[in-house]
Amino acid sequence: MIMEKRYISIPEVIDLLSNREELTDLEKENLSYAEKFARIDPKEVKKVKDDILSIVDIPEKALVKILDLKPETPGELTAILSTYGVMITEENLNALTDYLKKLRF
Repeated sequence: MIMEKRYISIPEVIDLLSNREELTDLEKENLSYAEKFARIDPKEVKKVKDDILSIVDIPEKALVKILDLKPETPGELTAILSTYGVMITEENLNALTDYLKKLRF
């Protein structure tokens, strides 16, 4: 079996674990945690990822962190992106912030 390593967001954890027939105790705890802290509807993650990447091209790590934290100000978004060494234009920063503010969960 070949395992693929990739970053997944909290909403994607919900989607993965919810589709399993049986969960271990640890998986149940992880699902419970994910349901408490998800800030984006798991059903919308793919669309949201695509929308964000259409605004600005960023690394997967940064994209996942944005999905997990759903920043609502340019300052919060800049703090996340700078952690990954990502710099974007002010125009893209504002467009991305405006888009994230519109998301509801």
